[in-house]
Amino acid sequence: MAFTNNIMIVRHRLLKELVKLWNNNELVDKIDRLPIELSPKRSKHAGRCCVHKERAVWKYKSLPLLGLDMEDETDELTPLSEYAARALDRAENGKPKDNIMCVIDEACSACVQINYEITNLCRGCTARSCQVNCPKKAVHVKESGQAWIDHDECISCGICHKSCPYHAIVYIPVPCEEACPVKAISKDEKGIEHIDESKCIY
Repeated sequence: MAFTNNIMIVRHRLLKELVKLWNNNELVDKIDRLPIELSPKRSKHAGRCCVHKERAVWKYKSLPLLGLDMEDETDELTPLSEYAARALDRAENGKPKDNIMCVIDEACSACVQINYEITNLCRGCTARSCQVNCPKKAVHVKESGQAWIDHDECISCGICHKSCPYHAIVYIPVPCEEACPVKAISKDEKGIEHIDESKCIY
């Protein structure tokens, strides 16, 4: 069953505006004002810290729709009009990009850093399988008997989750990783999501 969410609405709105500018031969001339027109108010935007962050996200979301990706950005101060001119030049010369998907770091706000968490279903059992089997000794027990995870030590291996007889430890997936059917999306050593082009089927 198809469903709509705010991301789809935002993406369609941005794409509609870009196509309108392109169709009117105004893409290069007017694209720089597009983020301001899409987020005109100087107030806090839902889900973002401020309107300036929201405008930056509009800019970065425009790059893939222009056939570019985050690696094409070498200077944060380069205006969108320069990227638009580059995209039009690339299209006219018949040189499309090989990869058509990218991770927009600035726009990602839902990525969880913690994959496993112990809930209040923990019975404080004497077996303590979660603590005994943790390879990094990241699971500790409070005075109350309930277990807790030291997330600075945890490597998200999932052994505690598998070993808990009460199912008190939950797995919290990263949405984009979970959505990818070929497991092409994963975090790098700095915790930033990236797409493995050798696995990606678009």
